[in-house]
Amino acid sequence: MASDGGEPPERDPQASDRLPDASEDTAKLRDRMNPVISSLAAGLDSSDGETVENCGIALCLVAQTQPGKASTIISQLVELIVESPRSRPLYRTLAGLVGDHGREIRGALLTETGYSDARKIYGTIEHADPWELSAVEVEPSADDAEPTFFSTVMQLVEAEEQGRDPLDSDAWTRFIQRLPGEGGEASEKGVERAAARQEGRPRTVRKRHERIQTVATSRTFLAIEARSRFDDLEVLSPISEQRFAHVIRTRGRIGAEEYAIAIRLCKQRDEPAFRKRLTDSLQEWGRLDGEGLVRVLDWGDTPRPWIATEFVDRRLPSQGRLTPREGLDHARTLTRVLLEIHRHGIVHGGIDPQTVGYPPNTLDGVAEPMLDNIGQLPVYRRYTEPGQFLDIRYSAPEFLDDRYGSVDHATDIYQLGMVLYRALTGSPPFETVDEIERRVCEEQPPPPTERNPELPAGIDGIIEKATAKQKLVRYETALQFHNELRALCDET
Repeated sequence: MASDGGEPPERDPQASDRLPDASEDTAKLRDRMNPVISSLAAGLDSSDGETVENCGIALCLVAQTQPGKASTIISQLVELIVESPRSRPLYRTLAGLVGDHGREIRGALLTETGYSDARKIYGTIEHADPWELSAVEVEPSADDAEPTFFSTVMQLVEAEEQGRDPLDSDAWTRFIQRLPGEGGEASEKGVERAAARQEGRPRTVRKRHERIQTVATSRTFLAIEARSRFDDLEVLSPISEQRFAHVIRTRGRIGAEEYAIAIRLCKQRDEPAFRKRLTDSLQEWGRLDGEGLVRVLDWGDTPRPWIATEFVDRRLPSQGRLTPREGLDHARTLTRVLLEIHRHGIVHGGIDPQTVGYPPNTLDGVAEPMLDNIGQLPVYRRYTEPGQFLDIRYSAPEFLDDRYGSVDHATDIYQLGMVLYRALTGSPPFETVDEIERRVCEEQPPPPTERNPELPAGIDGIIEKATAKQKLVRYETALQFHNELRALCDET
């Protein structure tokens, strides 16, 4: 990505990432923070229930009445909830914001933590009970009455909006007296903790944010964004490397619809024939549509070959041994998907456990599997060693030795059979890689039921036939393979 990833914005050579000096006083820290919001966020950690509720309600009211403050509130609350994922007050406060700011909350979570944790936290936010705001009296009931906690908060926020220092006011004194601790101690510490957290993140989150910004402003990404069908693309993570591409996790929008997207910058070779084969394969993959396939949402070849697909959260190796029912359901689904691919005249060419992925928007349990990287390996294997893009333990004999024939539809049947062996038993067909090429061509792995006795006996014959060394002994078509597995699933 050194050349195609774009150049980062120029940096002031005098700029420094230093941590704040210990002698900096609280006033300087406050200049960089929002003291009212920081104090309210700190109040959510109080042992006093009324204080917690008042702080949570106040944060929701500020976000409603001062939309410009919503991002600051969400940023601080998300940072806290990642650190304290069991804090009920934080969930209740964010639940009050999710209706109007759900997208921003999701983006903040994905920036602060990994996709799996972000998904769990966001799901909990959606199901949390928000604070009740309808009966809140912001203004005092009588002209001469003492200002309420909420009216004091709004006065301070309005002072900030007008550029005045809220700390130099009677309202600030009233505000901190309502918060826990002697003389507003919690409020003072909350300001300092929030500022210290912000300044103390240069080697972790701040660096991650900088890398995200570098990607988002790169020439390559901006060119793809301009040419894509998406109305908006938001970068959610730095670039990661996968087998065939460098991947940018993004959120895309078309009209009112949002998509979790992987922008894949295809790895390149300096040969015109390679580029032609690659773009042809992307076009073929893009023609496929249906359940069980990682869908192509968009693709192009400028400024370099790229493809926008559904985001894949996990891969089969992370699943461990599935239950017999889950394994059989995987087998039925994946053979049906392979049948659909072959009906379009396409050879996948590189099926192994890493090509079986799962979508991110699933609740508890095992999600429906999806086949990924369709048609990619036949393009790349012309220019690389076989093991660079495929786990050799799952490769068909013809992939390694021309005497077994060429790579074709029968290769897909063999390799999917070996992947199903892994899904059903929790183990690869060959435990070690010693003499692996010879073993793939000459040895048959133990029957699946030998490794997992809970499996139905009929599965042994199906896997044995699919993974026969000689192509003529295998299932002739993916339809035959699928029908036998579907019949076994119906009997079990």
